[in-house]
Amino acid sequence: MASLIGLLEVREREAVQRVEVLRAEAERVLAELRDAELDRERFAVAWEAVVEVLAGPCGAESVDAPSSEDPESPPLPSPSSVGSVVPPWWEGLEVSALSLEYQRVVSVLAAAGTSLACKGLASRL
Repeated sequence: MASLIGLLEVREREAVQRVEVLRAEAERVLAELRDAELDRERFAVAWEAVVEVLAGPCGAESVDAPSSEDPESPPLPSPSSVGSVVPPWWEGLEVSALSLEYQRVVSVLAAAGTSLACKGLASRL
């Protein structure tokens, strides 16, 4: 029969090994967390740059970063915004969701009744 001291030493070695394994795993997870946080910060900086660029020299447009609150209906740009981005299409989207410039393009195309080359569209705008 093994001695009590011998059994305790075996269990202690197992506990020490388990602690070492868990510490290594914790260090790996912390390193991965740091990388993920850096990625998140880079995306935040990128969003700020995009908003700044879209705002133009006079700050004419206000753009919000995307939110995951309602993926079915993304935020629409203000109809009066200049140089706005065309929103993604979804069922029920109205022309009024576009900026005034894009609404004008759509109205010219609709009034033409036929397809237009870029030159023809430009001349009618």
